[in-house]
Amino acid sequence: MTIVRTTRTRFDEAIDDDLNVVLILAGASGTPAQAVHDAANTLVHTYRRVFILRSVTVLTHEEQELWVSAPQTFAYYNCLTDETRDWGSVEDLLDPQGLPDLLEIRDRFAMTEIQ
Repeated sequence: MTIVRTTRTRFDEAIDDDLNVVLILAGASGTPAQAVHDAANTLVHTYRRVFILRSVTVLTHEEQELWVSAPQTFAYYNCLTDETRDWGSVEDLLDPQGLPDLLEIRDRFAMTEIQ
């Protein structure tokens, strides 16, 4: 589980590694963003990383514009190409019952990895 509250050292290390694809989520504990974060961690491997930001204020203004600028939002970032390939509301990563949709999360990782 990788939670960013105020210190972003591990987050910076992940986005600086060209091999990584990073799912960035914004949200508090107990929210759908937290549920997606926890579920997405089952899909993490060598170059897939998942971070949840408790507050978007840990990001610079430019990063907020590129990735997440409000709670309950997400972005998939390809570090090699320096591109945000997918973003939106956390609700887009939930199934009709409001639970994290692992197939959707996995497919979006895969689409972000494609060069």
